[in-house]
Amino acid sequence: MLSTVILVFHILGAVTVLGATFATMLVLFESEIPWLYVRILQRFWWAAFVALAVLLVTGIWLAASDWPMFRSNGYFWIKIGLLIADSFVGWQIMRRHFSGILEGKEEVVSLRGHQRQLWFFSIIVLIILTIGILLANSL
Repeated sequence: MLSTVILVFHILGAVTVLGATFATMLVLFESEIPWLYVRILQRFWWAAFVALAVLLVTGIWLAASDWPMFRSNGYFWIKIGLLIADSFVGWQIMRRHFSGILEGKEEVVSLRGHQRQLWFFSIIVLIILTIGILLANSL
């Protein structure tokens, strides 16, 4: 019973993070992003960070509760590696392109020439989601 409740919170956290990620992606695919859009996205990001903390805690609990199965599961390690890579790439994109607007130095962010990075980031998120579904089905 407790495992099911933890899994439900893990899935709710994943849905929230995915929602914030896709909302961000929709805005980022624009060639120029106005200040107001970035401020609205900041609201999503705070919810995503809380949901990410929930994901981290529940994910550790789920992995620890059935460690022999997860330890030998290749999907689990691929997902962990992709999560680390995704977090690093996402953080670099956000820090590089949004620091000026978040500090009030700029009013528009331009992401021209970075569409390939954004598509790569989106594909990694979808792969992580798919692996998460595969892992949830194996519980």
